[in-house]
Amino acid sequence: MIHYTTRLREPENIREEALLDLVATSEIIRKIGDRFFKDYGLTRAQFNILVLLREAGDGGLAQVQIGREMIVTAANVSNHMERLERAGLIAREQKDRRTNRVVLQPKAKKLLGRIDKEYFARIDQVMGVLTEKENKQLSTLLAKLRAGLGR
Repeated sequence: MIHYTTRLREPENIREEALLDLVATSEIIRKIGDRFFKDYGLTRAQFNILVLLREAGDGGLAQVQIGREMIVTAANVSNHMERLERAGLIAREQKDRRTNRVVLQPKAKKLLGRIDKEYFARIDQVMGVLTEKENKQLSTLLAKLRAGLGR
């Protein structure tokens, strides 16, 4: 249905054109993010997990809650957790037979501290081509689109 390559034909209407532009832009931004996080030995999903845990504080989060926040499968969350744990960035504490509590380790806090400044500079670089007003409009329109999609 949606093609990310150079258009072989003109879109049928403005809705198709807008959707194709949205997908193409999203793909470019995803690639920029992938390259950025790779420099720190992380994936975008792993970074998001670490940020969720930082925001949760010292008590951490239940692994299942992280899965809900990330909107990924349980297997996906488990794979990310295993990699982050092997890297010494998180620890999993089993509270009972069914619940793992995940907490951020000091190594992850240091890593996030190193990432933060460059991360926000990169956001400014990517989104800085739009004015403040245009960024607000874009955010409003994307929220409206997500609501229309039931997200």
